[in-house]
Amino acid sequence: MAAKVITEFKGHSGCGVFLMGKRGNLFVRKTGNFQRNIQQQKVLLENFYVPKIFNITESHVDMEYIHGLDMRSFLIAHPANSLIDFLVSTIKKFAAQSTSKNYSDSYTSFLTQFNYSQFPFVAQELVDKLPAVVPSGLYHGDLTLENIIYNTNMGFAMIDCSVGIWDSYVFDLAKLRQDLHCKWFLRNNPAMLESKLGFIQNSILEEFPEANNDATLILMLMRVLRYCKVGDPNYEFLIKEINKLWK
Repeated sequence: MAAKVITEFKGHSGCGVFLMGKRGNLFVRKTGNFQRNIQQQKVLLENFYVPKIFNITESHVDMEYIHGLDMRSFLIAHPANSLIDFLVSTIKKFAAQSTSKNYSDSYTSFLTQFNYSQFPFVAQELVDKLPAVVPSGLYHGDLTLENIIYNTNMGFAMIDCSVGIWDSYVFDLAKLRQDLHCKWFLRNNPAMLESKLGFIQNSILEEFPEANNDATLILMLMRVLRYCKVGDPNYEFLIKEINKLWK
């Protein structure tokens, strides 16, 4: 009996992500450039709640489907404290396995791909505001609220981790601020969560003051911008937020 596609999940990574069903069991199938996800997922599986990997082929990977609440639904229905505890605990574990690394060359190389007529800065001005040396080590790679699921029995799980040049929990914190500060995860489905998001962000910044850098947040927004078409709503959202953040 062949597996059947139940629904397709939407994202910005360029991969295809599908909820599959076979003999009454559900699982997730990812196609495309999934190798970078699997590499990091194998690392995190040792100590964190991330999806188990069932099968890997040249064309796709099948993994555990974690049923639960997305963070928009969770925060509407629950206080923010347990999510804060999870985030702080996770980042502290990442930080404990980190050493210093200079990212200056990575910044410069990454920023060559953009047209700066749309920004209130040029590449070097942004580089000058970015932290040259930050801790590098264990990390998620795309730690947004959209990549966290709350399962009633197991608690918070992280999905869609990814290996990349931003191999530091500092950039994970910036990705969190993409949702906490800019509310990227609410762009298509708004909710009155400003108070809770502000509380989470303030708690995170208190624990990790190195995250209080808008230039790093801009860099992470530009990372998403690469996957958006000029003029579409997501593109306009990101340009607006980048311009607001630049001081």
